[in-house]
This record gives sequence, C-alpha cells and structure tokens, in this order.
Amino acid sequence: MNKKILFSALALSLLFTLGVNSALAQGWFHGRENFDPEKIVDRQTEMFENQANLLGISVDQMKEYWSAGKNLKEIATELNISDEDLRLKMQEGQKERMREGFNALVENGVITQKQADSRLTFTQDRMNNLDGQIGKFGKRGLKEGFGGCKFNKLDK
Repeated sequence: MNKKILFSALALSLLFTLGVNSALAQGWFHGRENFDPEKIVDRQTEMFENQANLLGISVDQMKEYWSAGKNLKEIATELNISDEDLRLKMQEGQKERMREGFNALVENGVITQKQADSRLTFTQDRMNNLDGQIGKFGKRGLKEGFGGCKFNKLDK
C-alpha cells in the first residue's frame, strides 16, 4: 500500500511538471527552436534544490546521488527515510506549491481568495483520497496509463 501511495505521489508530481513544461514551453521534445540552455539549467538547479530539501540533504549530496543514477526512492531508502515519510513530505511540498500558485492567482486578480480557498480544499481532499491512483480520466482511468500500461504502481 505504501509503495502504491509513494509512486502515485511521484507520478502525480512528474505528470504535473511535464504538463506545465509542455504547456509553457513546447520545448525540448518539440524541436530545437525553443531550446534554451538557461531554462534547462534553471530547471535542473530547481530540481536539485527541491529534492535536497525534501530529503534533508545538501544540494551537493543530491548531485552526487543523481550522478550515480539513484532515484528518489533509492536515496530515501539509503537515508533511512520510510516510504510513508517520503510520501508525506512530498505531499506537503505539493500542497505548498499549490498554495503559492493560488496566492499568485489571487494577487493578480485572476480569482478571489474565496475561490482559491475552495479550490485548495477540494484539491487537498482529492489528494488525500487517491488511494494509490493518480486520477480517473475516461472509462479506464489514468491509472491504466496509455495503451493499458500500468505506470502508477511500484510493484507492477
């Protein structure tokens, strides 16, 4: 169960990041005209910082783990961080990013504070009730992936 939750949280974060990157840039995977080395540097630097903060290690340590080809779960296991603790830390980080995003929308007059609070509550409730799945889209749901490939389960 913990593996399912952990992987779901990781997959959700990855999907969110990829979706935002695709929508904003149409870069790396869609041709060289949008290839911006500075954005790559910024994105990678931010990733190192976020993961280091999540694991409670230095950015230099995170870079060493990354260069050795270790993924987040392997690093957490090596640092004696349980799957549940890692999942909770990731969830808190996601909630904080959502709060920041909603606050920016409120500050720029896109939505009201009441709308932001309502959406934040809805989103947090949904995150708390995922039970090992990423979300439900269509008849089969996203949990079955594309072409029936199950990509949100650690054990399958």
